[in-house]
Amino acid sequence: MIVPYRKWPAAADTFHDMLLRAKKLKAEEACDIGMVDELVDDQSQLIPAAISMVKARAGKIKPITNEAVTISSVLSDVKEAFTGQVLSWQVLEILAQAISKAAASSSFTDALQLGYEAFGDSACTDAAKESITAFLERRKLDFRKTG
Repeated sequence: MIVPYRKWPAAADTFHDMLLRAKKLKAEEACDIGMVDELVDDQSQLIPAAISMVKARAGKIKPITNEAVTISSVLSDVKEAFTGQVLSWQVLEILAQAISKAAASSSFTDALQLGYEAFGDSACTDAAKESITAFLERRKLDFRKTG
């Protein structure tokens, strides 16, 4: 959850939608924000395009920044996913805080640590228990009761 914000901070709104609202990223969108270099029309073009890209980028890859990055504000009014699924406000709050703190963190290592802690915190919520229970019972999630 931390790496995209550090690598492409200008695309923070896209990552907010992906992480907080479960929006799927389309290949064209990934190309527009710089996550993907090139799209090919069919599978036979994939390997030649990849080889060309690797050769062009050899020794030129920028590392992920070790400094704080400025990102757009994390959405605070999210209540449901793009699919209409009600989301857990507990988990959303944990994610929002972790994203903001990690972006402002003065080192990449510290930012990653914040992400790991957020994962651990979210795993201890009632929403996580509901997710596991729903999976085992083969039913749809219902976060309305969990918060």
